[in-house]
Amino acid sequence: MNSPTQCIHKVIGQPEPTKNKGLRPSEGDELCLVCGFGYSHVMPAKNTISRTDTDLDKFKAPWSEVVCSACAWCSEGRPPDTLRMWSILYREDGQIDNPGLFRDYITQKAEKADKTYSVQALLEAENRVCLANRADLSPYVITMLDPPDCPWACCFADSGQIHLVRFATLNQGDHYSVIFERDEIRTSAAEFGLVLWNVASLRSAGFHTEDIRTGVPHPRSLREQPLVWFTHNTGTMRARSDLLALCLFLCTKDWTDEYRRLAEASLPGDRRDDALERGRRSLERMPGLHPPEEQGPEEVLGPRPEEPATRLTQGTLF
Repeated sequence: MNSPTQCIHKVIGQPEPTKNKGLRPSEGDELCLVCGFGYSHVMPAKNTISRTDTDLDKFKAPWSEVVCSACAWCSEGRPPDTLRMWSILYREDGQIDNPGLFRDYITQKAEKADKTYSVQALLEAENRVCLANRADLSPYVITMLDPPDCPWACCFADSGQIHLVRFATLNQGDHYSVIFERDEIRTSAAEFGLVLWNVASLRSAGFHTEDIRTGVPHPRSLREQPLVWFTHNTGTMRARSDLLALCLFLCTKDWTDEYRRLAEASLPGDRRDDALERGRRSLERMPGLHPPEEQGPEEVLGPRPEEPATRLTQGTLF
């Protein structure tokens, strides 16, 4: 059994960390301070982990005094030669349709600096390891909606300041966990698909992030799309605030409609029908709200005045 850092490290040939003072073969049952697994090579933790590391409480084997070479390699470097800038997906089956964002970026940076970066080794494993940003996270969404039978791991970076992959978990099956910044999100393919469908549908209909996060829509948006709001605004969705935050992060302008389509296709037909029926029943209980094609502005606000109201037409104010 290995950690995601060790799986990625093995895929690219187990390169040595740049700062490799004290690197040596592991002795017996030594466990890595960070990931909690044994590995072929380790090094003293004091040579790798800073005492001011803000993630000390997340380390899996806090009693250990060594760090495996995989966690050391995955946790080092500064932009652009570092993994912390990227959302990372690992699939053992090698079935990643990689968008190539990392390849384009790191190749351009290396040519400009006229040097080879350590992370360029990942270019040889693009079918099993994907590094991407919000510009295209579709391989990650597809994997979470339809998890493979093989081991896989996923983490989403927003700030680019946290070494996320060392805290990821190897998953296998429909129930899994992913990392989003400092949060570990435990969910299932069915739950993720439902929340993503709701969020993407609301965003496509014009509701803003804050409307969805708080459950309080802007009056104009609600007036224009009441059925969409009552269908997709669910208390269950906001009860999972961590998963809701991830779905809002995923739904960028360019990908919201596609993610809505993918999420809806992943749901059982009766689940969609139940949501639509619930939305219609909720709307019927709100007499002041009806879809625009059923009730126009004049029916809600009354007839438009023939001329602007003035003190002459409405009487003086004093």
